Amino acid sequence: VAIITGPNMAGKSTYMRQTAIITIMAQIGCFVPAAVAEIGIVDSIFTRVGASDDLSAGQSTFMIEMAEVADILKNATQNSLIIFDEIGRGTSTFDGMSIARAVLEYVHDKKLVGAKTLFATHYHELTALEDQLPGVKNFNIAVKKRGDDITFLRRIVRGGPMTASVSRWPSWPACRRRSSAGPSRCWPSWRKREPRAPGLPTTASPRSPCS
Repeated sequence: VAIITGPNMAGKSTYMRQTAIITIMAQIGCFVPAAVAEIGIVDSIFTRVGASDDLSAGQSTFMIEMAEVADILKNATQNSLIIFDEIGRGTSTFDGMSIARAVLEYVHDKKLVGAKTLFATHYHELTALEDQLPGVKNFNIAVKKRGDDITFLRRIVRGGPMTASVSRWPSWPACRRRSSAGPSRCWPSWRKREPRAPGLPTTASPRSPCS
C-alpha cells in the first residue's frame, strides 16, 4: 500500500490515474512511457476517484463514495490494483479519517484483500501506519517553496506529508491562516478610498495589516 500525500493540484490524482492506464497498456502488450518498467499482472483495476452525486435517485456524494468503496472491498483480490483518491471527504473530519484508516487497514490485510493499492489522502495522521503495518509506504509530491509561493516538481518521492497553499486567497483569509494572534489582528482596520476614472462611482476596499 502506497500512501500518497501532497498539496492540492500537485498531481496526486494524475499520478494514480496514469499508473492504472500504464498497467492496462502493459498488460495488452503496448509500449509504456518509461525506459524500464516492471509491471505485474493484475486481474482487475478498481478506482474510487472524484466526487459526484445522484440526488434524483436519493444518492448523496458520501453515499455514492461509500457504495463504491464497499463494492471494491467486496470484489478486489490480492492480484488487483486499487486506486483510492481521498476516501472519507463527504463527512466530518474524524469520521472521514476513521473510514479512511479502516479501508486502508482492510485492503492491507492479506487475509481480507491484500491488493496493490495507491491511497491518496490529506489525512496526514494515516502516514503513521508506515511504522505499524508492514508493506505500507509513504510518498509525497515534491515541491519547491520560495517564500509564500511553491512550484510543483511533478515528482513522487519517499517520505511523509508536505503541505502548502497555492490558492490566491484574499488578504484577510490568508492573513488569518498564518496568524496565531486571533481574527482581530486581521480584520480591516480602515477602508481606503481608491481613485476611479471620472464619472465612475468611488468604492471602498478593505485593507488588512497582513496585506
